Amino acid sequence: MLVLRLNPLAIIAYLGLLTACSSAVPKTEDVTPQPSSHERQVAPLLAASAIGVFPSSLQFGEQQVGTTSTPQQVTVRNTGTEDLFVSDSTTTGPFAVSPAGPLTLAPGASQELSVTFSPSTGGAIEGALSFSSNDPFNPRVTVFLAGQGVMPVEVKPGVLDFGEQRVGTTSSAQRVTVSNNGSGSLVITGISTTSGPFAASFPPVPFTLAPGASQDISVTFSPTIVGTFSGTLTLTTDAPASPSVSIPIAGKGVKPDLDISPTRLAFGASNVGVSAAHQEVRFYNPSDTELRISSVSFSGTAALDFRVASPGSFPVTVSPGVTVTLPLRFTPRAVGSRQAQAIFTLDGTAQGTAVVELVGEGTSPLVAVTPDRLDFGTQRMGDASEPFALRLQNTGTGPLTLSRVELSGADVARFSLAPLTLPLTLEPGASMELAVMLNPDAVRTFSAMLVVESDDASHPRVEVPLSGKAVGGYLAVEPLSWDFGGVEVGIQGEPRTFSVTNASSYPRTVERVQSTSAAFGVDAGELQATSIAPGGSATFRVIFHPEAAGPASGEIRLTLRGESTPDAVLAVSGTGSLHAVPASGCSCNSGGGTGAAAVLTLLGLLVLSGRRARSAASGCERYWQ
Repeated sequence: MLVLRLNPLAIIAYLGLLTACSSAVPKTEDVTPQPSSHERQVAPLLAASAIGVFPSSLQFGEQQVGTTSTPQQVTVRNTGTEDLFVSDSTTTGPFAVSPAGPLTLAPGASQELSVTFSPSTGGAIEGALSFSSNDPFNPRVTVFLAGQGVMPVEVKPGVLDFGEQRVGTTSSAQRVTVSNNGSGSLVITGISTTSGPFAASFPPVPFTLAPGASQDISVTFSPTIVGTFSGTLTLTTDAPASPSVSIPIAGKGVKPDLDISPTRLAFGASNVGVSAAHQEVRFYNPSDTELRISSVSFSGTAALDFRVASPGSFPVTVSPGVTVTLPLRFTPRAVGSRQAQAIFTLDGTAQGTAVVELVGEGTSPLVAVTPDRLDFGTQRMGDASEPFALRLQNTGTGPLTLSRVELSGADVARFSLAPLTLPLTLEPGASMELAVMLNPDAVRTFSAMLVVESDDASHPRVEVPLSGKAVGGYLAVEPLSWDFGGVEVGIQGEPRTFSVTNASSYPRTVERVQSTSAAFGVDAGELQATSIAPGGSATFRVIFHPEAAGPASGEIRLTLRGESTPDAVLAVSGTGSLHAVPASGCSCNSGGGTGAAAVLTLLGLLVLSGRRARSAASGCERYWQ
């Protein structure tokens, strides 16, 4: 019998747990969901009107001044549950909306509005589109608007200032660029300057600029008296938004205390690092007092390319009625257009300074050598090769001076170069050819170097490897000799095939294949009169047919077309032998008789047919020769 013993404290704890769990389970009627206090507060608001505007911003990009953009759309939607009333829609800036009147939208309905951009000025422009409605939470909604006003006519720079200019001289031209930034053609109907010392240079008007095109106008200042001058450069166009554009011009005429000429020096082209011919600036003192040039400085992108050649120090005194000449030097430091200004500081004059414009061009010679190596291939010892042409060309922008063109290296004595007078100058694009030859004196490989030195700054020294190989003959015969062994007189031995390979660098033709001995015949086959390509092979056969007994020897000589001596010689040899004939009446038997006589008769017949007979009767053997 099973007896359970329970702890009284455990029983009491278990019963308490059951009571707590049963009280936590809700009754059936309490399970139904009830709205929260927040939901009870929001529920009435969801039934109100609600405005939605999409998108929240519009970007119109660039738009020509005086024109209206393509419309962009804004959608207004009633996202609530009651009618939405939009009392007005307003814009700021050069933006417009259509329709702009009041709107009434049922729940879920929407309305598209068109917005346009009509700039009257250039530059970045911002504005806004605002809606007022009965939406209790968003009574006013704003859409941000932006665009760029573009003037169809753009003129740069907006002001011209010539600074000081000596009376009686004309300034360097300043450039004004007029551009068509619009989407259609622009007609420039007129260009003019106000009266005075300003002049403009331009194409005949009217002229038309396509969209994106531009035109330069040159303006100069030529004062005739001392004083400050101002004027206007005016352009008239057919652009509605900008029919007239004006650019202020200013300049000052100063007294010519020191007459300087010329005011612009053009040095022309010179190789980088090489000084061009000097150019001179003349200073004339027309006054009755002594004047001085206290210093000179250089400014501009290529200021370091220019300097005064002499004198060595300043100041330089210019006496009344005297002309002083200062030579300037140009040594380009880079390839391309080089520009700077020489600024002379003057003492005792109203001018203060004098400016001379400096221009020049830096050029660079470039040496090109083709091919970059010369391989003479295989050459027969003792024969000079054909001349190989090597081309030298100036591919640069300045004259190229060749200072050294010669051969060097281990086998320089076996190579030759056509005479050349140095130094030699090649103008840009010009070229010349050098003739190089190989004259081998042994069977081996030869190498040397052709060295070209010039004033090419990037490649002052160019080396061209030269190589070639000499052989005893152009034809390589395999094998070089052959012993045909013993062959009976009057009989042709087995033919022997020989292979001939062209070891030279050019096609070769075997004109003759000759034997020096009548005992050795030649079947030239495919070899004779056949052109063999470099590295190619052909075959011929030699047949040994001795006419007498004993050893025989000879040579097979191969002669190339156009040659008088053999190019390859191979040795052949062999031995002629006689037939073996047995003697008549030979008897080799132990008892004689009719059978032995029959055997002797048969042996005689074999001898007559050219064969060797042998009798083996009773171990007896005899040979006939």
